Amino acid sequence: MMNLPQAYQRLAKRLTVQWKLLAWLLLVFFISAIVIALLPIVIRLLFDSTMILEDWALAQEVLFAMLVLCLVRWVARYAGSHLMHVLTSRLGTAFHGEVFIKLLTLPASQYRHFADRKRIDRLFHHTSQISLATIEKLVLLIKESLIILGLFVCLYYLHRDSLLLVLLLLSAIVLLYQIANDQLNKLNQKSRKSFKNLTQPLVESIQNHKGIRLGQGQERENQRFEKAVTAVFSSNRQKVVMQTIIQLIIEIIVIGVVALSVYLFALQILHNQMYLGQVLAVIVAISMLCISMHRMTSIFVSLTHDRRHLESVFSFLDQASEEDTGTLLVRPVRGKLQFEHIPFGHTEQHDFTLNFTIQPGEKVVFTGYSEPVKNKFIDLLLRLEQSSSGRILLDDYLLNDIKIDNLYANIALISQNSALLDETIAGNIAYGAMQCANEAQITSAVQASGCNAFVKEMPDGLQTKVGNNGIEIGKMERLQIAIAHALLKNPAIIILDEVFDANELNTEATLHALKTLIENRTTLIFSQTRSCWIDFDKMIVLDKEFGKES
Repeated sequence: MMNLPQAYQRLAKRLTVQWKLLAWLLLVFFISAIVIALLPIVIRLLFDSTMILEDWALAQEVLFAMLVLCLVRWVARYAGSHLMHVLTSRLGTAFHGEVFIKLLTLPASQYRHFADRKRIDRLFHHTSQISLATIEKLVLLIKESLIILGLFVCLYYLHRDSLLLVLLLLSAIVLLYQIANDQLNKLNQKSRKSFKNLTQPLVESIQNHKGIRLGQGQERENQRFEKAVTAVFSSNRQKVVMQTIIQLIIEIIVIGVVALSVYLFALQILHNQMYLGQVLAVIVAISMLCISMHRMTSIFVSLTHDRRHLESVFSFLDQASEEDTGTLLVRPVRGKLQFEHIPFGHTEQHDFTLNFTIQPGEKVVFTGYSEPVKNKFIDLLLRLEQSSSGRILLDDYLLNDIKIDNLYANIALISQNSALLDETIAGNIAYGAMQCANEAQITSAVQASGCNAFVKEMPDGLQTKVGNNGIEIGKMERLQIAIAHALLKNPAIIILDEVFDANELNTEATLHALKTLIENRTTLIFSQTRSCWIDFDKMIVLDKEFGKES
């Protein structure tokens, strides 16, 4: 488990990336701290000039200085808020981007952990919490530290003995908080254990409900449950008592120090060692110091609470990304595929071995498979999954030896539920590596895929935005856009994932576009219904009887 300093050190390193912005922010905080530290001194001067010296001209100058200080503080506060917003926005955007990139580069096997959307929501909730709150708290911690340092200097200037009293008070409170924090952590662990013990009888009662009913043990189980509930409330009561005692001790310490301060100040005033203006200034400085210390303590408590969010996100970022082990560039790719002794299947009853060769330009129909078998086959070909033994070769090169970008540049996958981005039609066609395609290339792919028929009806043509935040289009149009993208990509290998199993897609225009696409390309056609409306070279049945080619 990552401890608090390590987690926040890693977050602080991200702050240093924006060092120029951070430097300006620190300058603003420094100015603000100086202004706050000067306010008690100005108050003393104002009191002395009016009550003791009766110098009204000096009093006016001091009042003017106070107004200037207040104005500077307001400007510094506004500048600090603006710079803080810019800093947190930049770091938050970068932090979200880092999490998103990590999510895209994880090994495919890790994605099953994110099948439940709640996991992704929780991950990005924690990331947002860090971006919007935790980073700001870290910066505010620096601000409060500068203010406290400035007030210490102010107290040293006004009255050294009062500074010693404040340091004594703070030391006692910090020590008390440390002891209290250790005790509360122990009580929290006890509370969590009690809550776990509370749920245990419930789980066991549900699992063994038949035996409990037959043995007439409901009363016995109820007693167990009541005992567990009592332990939970007892643990919570101990926490409340501990917090009350801590609060009481702090109040006693504060009252004691205040009483001692008043007594010492009164003695010094009586012996003419302190003036009333000096006492007032010291009281103002101590009050401001207490307020700042309270804010700092609240930030520390909040940062401690944020630790689990921070650890959760860093734990995710520390996962190993998928590495490209390939070093070869195959150019041009002809599309020959060989599967040699590849163990296959998803259960012991459906295990078999793949041994076949697909020649460049062949059209092969795969059928008789289950959904897990089909997905595993495609994942093996895309190197999203590794086979435990055997070899897969592309153009007589081991698939794992080929650079991943080189492999992906030569494979296109088209399914009946082709994904659509929140982009323009042209953006969906010229997606990813094809974003540099010129207008003539995109137009040619649109015409060959049959997209031009519905593009003409769009309000902005190819620049019409489609998807969740744009115009909704049908399955047919999605398929045509996917075909246009594949035509623009011009790969050596085409995978058609159950495209022919959807009757509404088997139109003359679609078939013509697909025939254009697969011409002179190695094509793998997956079909549960064995229906294929184009000529193919052979059919392979992916099941435990594998070995026969039709």
